Amino acid sequence: MGKGAGRSGQGGRGNGSSGRGKGGRKSGDPTVPGREGEVGACAALGNHIFTISSGNKARDGDTLHTTKEAMVTYFGTTLGEDTSKEFATGVTTVLTLPPQDPAILAQHAARVLANTTRLNAKIVNLEAQQMAINTALATDPQDRAILKEKSEVEDDLAKARFNLTEDLEMALTFDEDAARKNAYRTYREDERMLINNRGKVYMLIIGQCTQALKDKLKEDVDWQAISDGYDSIRLMALIEKYVLKQTESHYPYLAVQEQSRSMLNFAQGDDVNIGTYYEKFTTRIAIYERQGCSVVNQYLLDTETVLLYPGQTYDALTSDEKAKTQKVARDKYLGVLFLMRSGKRYQQLKTTSGMTMPRG
Repeated sequence: MGKGAGRSGQGGRGNGSSGRGKGGRKSGDPTVPGREGEVGACAALGNHIFTISSGNKARDGDTLHTTKEAMVTYFGTTLGEDTSKEFATGVTTVLTLPPQDPAILAQHAARVLANTTRLNAKIVNLEAQQMAINTALATDPQDRAILKEKSEVEDDLAKARFNLTEDLEMALTFDEDAARKNAYRTYREDERMLINNRGKVYMLIIGQCTQALKDKLKEDVDWQAISDGYDSIRLMALIEKYVLKQTESHYPYLAVQEQSRSMLNFAQGDDVNIGTYYEKFTTRIAIYERQGCSVVNQYLLDTETVLLYPGQTYDALTSDEKAKTQKVARDKYLGVLFLMRSGKRYQQLKTTSGMTMPRG
């Protein structure tokens, strides 16, 4: 058995005897998969799975989207907001200590200013003494009393200059210090919980993958590093890579045409609400673009350049201006496509927007 499956076994069952039919998980942890299988290992997630077994990329993409949404909600209720947000965005959450009380910071800033002013004045005074001593030594270089005074002044001057570069420690009352320590303790506990939850998220994701998808994942060159590090963010990226980029044809030109048809021919059914239509629409766009395709062409770029940067050509734009032009052209194209393929209930909007399809 591969490493990913083995870990699901370690995290999900006590001695391999905790089936759903005999009282659930012995571990007592509802976030750890109880069994593996085509319907998903986590009972709470039910049939929300990640799969490539349907032979239909668009349908698998829709399944991926709905499963991910279900897992975001599940993680939010069982593992907390930070873990749920990290999974949803695919960006590692970095916790920060809560800021210090502004009043305490103001008091500290005043102390720092006063200390800096005092040290600067002391340095000016010591430098003046140093100049007077050097003048006296020019007359009598062997005067031991002056030499001793010179050594003491130089030592004080070095200490003052060093202290000027040091950060002044914040002075806190007993209650202020206790509050700060409690905040730091909470921060450390939250950080440990987040790290621990990442392992649970990894196991839950693996538990919701069908065997066909697991086999694909384990063939990838990045699998070993992802598996060894229990990296849930990279695991989800790998799952999306295989689910959204799978092709029914190994011939690339045909694959591109298949994805173009899938995107352009997809329409909102009369019984499909706008939210579901949008989710399925964006899934097909993601699949199309992961194939290396783009909805933007030179004609659209030139059109938007005239509107955004009158008097300029697209080729003459800066890299930032080109990026903005590409985004605007893409958003407009997809907006038009979304409206054109929407249901009959939006026919009036299409008509008033001048987007009705010609007949014949």
